[in-house]
Amino acid sequence: MDRRTIRNDFFRYIFANMISSIGVSVYILIDTFFISKGMGADGLAALNLSLPVFSFLNGFGLMLGMGMKGAALATCIAPFVSLSIMSIHFLTGWNAFRLRLMLPSWSMLKEIVSLGLHAFFTEVSGGLVIFAFNSVIHRLMGNAGIAAYGVIANIAIVFTALFIGLSSGVQPLMCRYHGRRDEKAIKYLLRLSLITSVIAAIFSYVLLFVHTAPVVRAFNSSGDVSMREIAENGLRIYFLYMPFMGVNAIMSVYFSSEEKPHIAQMISLLRGTLLVIPAVFAAYLLRSIGLVWLAVPMSELLTVITAWCIYFFIRRKSTVSAGLPKPARRLSADM
Repeated sequence: MDRRTIRNDFFRYIFANMISSIGVSVYILIDTFFISKGMGADGLAALNLSLPVFSFLNGFGLMLGMGMKGAALATCIAPFVSLSIMSIHFLTGWNAFRLRLMLPSWSMLKEIVSLGLHAFFTEVSGGLVIFAFNSVIHRLMGNAGIAAYGVIANIAIVFTALFIGLSSGVQPLMCRYHGRRDEKAIKYLLRLSLITSVIAAIFSYVLLFVHTAPVVRAFNSSGDVSMREIAENGLRIYFLYMPFMGVNAIMSVYFSSEEKPHIAQMISLLRGTLLVIPAVFAAYLLRSIGLVWLAVPMSELLTVITAWCIYFFIRRKSTVSAGLPKPARRLSADM
């Protein structure tokens, strides 16, 4: 195992994916900024109500896109302007990719959906969470609360993209070494990914914590005092989720690359809906906005504990199986 080669490939892969993911999320954040300038708190509240639709569409694309053929097809059906520019590549015959008609293959579709389902759940669950938060926060804090959550949710999209890019970047490498049955390389990649995600999360949280006031001020052009106080308090609590979310994203990809998609899907479901949505409504019953902001960090933390318990159980089981003595051969009858 060449650690230097693995490390260089790791940073090269994750850099490209992180830049791509953050680029899309910054587009949404800029929209949010201009809407806040033009329409204030009411505009932010309206924008936040539409975010679940975006999450569903993006999640559906991610589910059908974790191979090279899917990535190429996704490129072909990109926005019209991009397609027009890239069509030159196809018309000139420089490409090695050809579209052809073929009958649907249900087995292939099942495999594609199985491998991409955790990405779909990750993205779509974000929309469901936003919907639940909107419902609860509106009942507790009114429109000012929804506007504040609009700021928090849109900033969260950017930082979530950071970890999605990291996990998407490391997945091809994990799959490569899984195919080679190189357990040492996989363990090193997993450790490197987890360390990188935690460092990035801590750095991002400190940056947000220190600059909470100016960040909120940028989206509060109307000077709404109530919205400012809710958003600043919410940012500092809500974004405690980042270290745990980074670990969960890496563990989900790890189990997918190890051909255990059901565990990856379970992790996505736990952190995305099964834990966070009940936590939000429990906070509502207790009439605590602080607990509402804590719902996501606590759900991510519980998912981390679950993921690691499963990981160590599988590792221990494989270690015990490898250490079992082989059954003795039967003596031949003529001995």
